[in-house]
Amino acid sequence: MPYRESEIVHLNSIAATIKQLLADYESASPLYRSYQVSNLKMMCRWLEKFISPRISLGAAEKAKELGIDPETLHSTRWEQQPTRLQDKNGEKFHFEHFVPVGSMAKQILSLQDRSIPNIEEILRSAEIAWITKVEDQKLTDNGFRSVRPNPAECYKKAGIGFVGD
Repeated sequence: MPYRESEIVHLNSIAATIKQLLADYESASPLYRSYQVSNLKMMCRWLEKFISPRISLGAAEKAKELGIDPETLHSTRWEQQPTRLQDKNGEKFHFEHFVPVGSMAKQILSLQDRSIPNIEEILRSAEIAWITKVEDQKLTDNGFRSVRPNPAECYKKAGIGFVGD
């Protein structure tokens, strides 16, 4: 499970907040809908704060090259990249939303029944991964920059494997 054990309890309240945010989505003005979607995407993006990242095989190798224990990546958040990963300019590692934020938002918006359990089920699919910049480029080159119908298959097609798989 990607969520840290101490944090998974928050999913229900996050789902409830999203439900409230989207309560009048269908009848809202285009401007307000845009506001709702922007907030929904931010809420999906910030789920990263509660998730223990996966580690690509390439990122584990890069960490070893730098003298960093690859296990450190499991507890490293994006904002810690410059110091903990010795990657001041973000040229070595990439903090990737395994399931793209936009995809999660679209799934939530397309729900016929935006109940808390249905929203929470989608939120549970969130995963984060540390990959290398080279691996990130492979995703882009294969057309998977922000659209990944089956994320695991997309990473596999791009030749990206993960520690523990």
